[in-house]
Amino acid sequence: MDVREGLHRMLGSCTVASKTCLEMCIDKILENLKRYPQDKRSTFRCVQRMGSSHATLVLPLVTRLLAVHPFFDMPEPDVEDPAYMCVLILVLNAAQHCTTMLPLFEEHTVKHYTYLRDTMPHLVPHLPIGDAQQSSEKSETAMDDSALRRFFDRVLQHIDNATLSTSVRLRMLHNAEEQLDKLSEMEPAVCGAAQFTALFARCVRALHEATHSPAGPPHHALTHLTTDCLRLQHQFSGVTEQESAYVWQLALRVSAARLCAAAYGAGAATGVPQMPATPGGAANAGVSAVALSAAAALTHHAELLDRLLASAGVEPDPFTIAVFQQLSMNADSKPTALARAIMPLLQSAPLPTIPKPNLKIRMCTASIVEPASDNDTVVRFSAGLVAGVALEAEILRVREPSALRVRVAYPDRRVHALLPPRDHLRPLDHHYTNDDGTQNVRLLTKVLISHGVWTEPCGVDISVCLAVEESGSREPAPLIELCRPVRVTVAPKPIKRGI
Repeated sequence: MDVREGLHRMLGSCTVASKTCLEMCIDKILENLKRYPQDKRSTFRCVQRMGSSHATLVLPLVTRLLAVHPFFDMPEPDVEDPAYMCVLILVLNAAQHCTTMLPLFEEHTVKHYTYLRDTMPHLVPHLPIGDAQQSSEKSETAMDDSALRRFFDRVLQHIDNATLSTSVRLRMLHNAEEQLDKLSEMEPAVCGAAQFTALFARCVRALHEATHSPAGPPHHALTHLTTDCLRLQHQFSGVTEQESAYVWQLALRVSAARLCAAAYGAGAATGVPQMPATPGGAANAGVSAVALSAAAALTHHAELLDRLLASAGVEPDPFTIAVFQQLSMNADSKPTALARAIMPLLQSAPLPTIPKPNLKIRMCTASIVEPASDNDTVVRFSAGLVAGVALEAEILRVREPSALRVRVAYPDRRVHALLPPRDHLRPLDHHYTNDDGTQNVRLLTKVLISHGVWTEPCGVDISVCLAVEESGSREPAPLIELCRPVRVTVAPKPIKRGI
């Protein structure tokens, strides 16, 4: 595969001398693609560069490549056929520099151009055909930075208004979250900024609901909140120190809520619904250990936040100041006593401040190319042995590729985090480095799956995640999913014994 991809890059950089030579190259590339269908993405980039640099030589080949007949209507090709997609990418990139071939396109070719333009915009250029001209004008108008900033300001203008009631501000946060989610779908250029602000607003709403729950902060809500705070801290790049300080102050509230939930659990274990003044006996020893761990995590987080606020020059909010005072006064107190002091502060604290929009924020994402999401193949192997599933994924804007993990989730809730070997991470050749110092990498590896005997085939979810190493923590590193899981159907069969 390395030799073939290197040959594709070389062919994309070459200049051929004649139409016959170009035609021979195209035929051999399509023949090679038929033999090695897994190379289609590398082949697409090769023909893209060949079409852009040989527009005048592609022009006399258009009718043959697209099967255009002067008298008869030819059958419409399948746009999902990799060979036809290669031809389309070649011709469309040549048409960018030679508009003479545009009138040769048939109606279905224009429709296929629109489809490829939507699904693979990095391979297909803009052409003034069909409805593309109007959509291009709309997109260029929408890409104006000043208009986007005005939209962000209009969405967030009343959220930080302290004169409004909390319920009104929460409803406004919900509406802002919906509008920002739509904006991230419509404008990929500001997807990171919109997702960052929407996720921050979602955390603020979820934290308010959790802290005002009559039965105490629910465990599942705090788990989701912790994961979302880790996403805000580690999945986005281009975040300023001031914005990072706001995120860490929000995470401090989540850490305080986890301490209160653990202390409430210690009280419930002794049969007392409220937080106990003293820990119980051996019955709640495990819950008390969780409360001690939560108190240590809160103290550690407060120390890091104090240094971050001093470095960023940001004034802490009232709740952060109150937590610093409680930790300094009750350094040697029990976790339950600390939770009893923090819980009223948490419930009476005003909503956290939403950072102002920063259009330079980008989000780390991943896309799994192989296995396909619609794959119906069942992986069969003997129970107790190991089966390998080929995985190909593209990860964009990752700060530390060494933190990438492959998450394998079995139907019985067993989850494994696999560390891919370093040589399985390769540069993404068409767009490797970014302006903010992040990298775009390609992951080519085999995911090892093993399990006991199953009565029927079941799905195993495979996803690409980011491992967040927390200093001073003995627990496994939390995982942040970068893409939706792909389900692979697996059927471990019993081992046949005897002859």
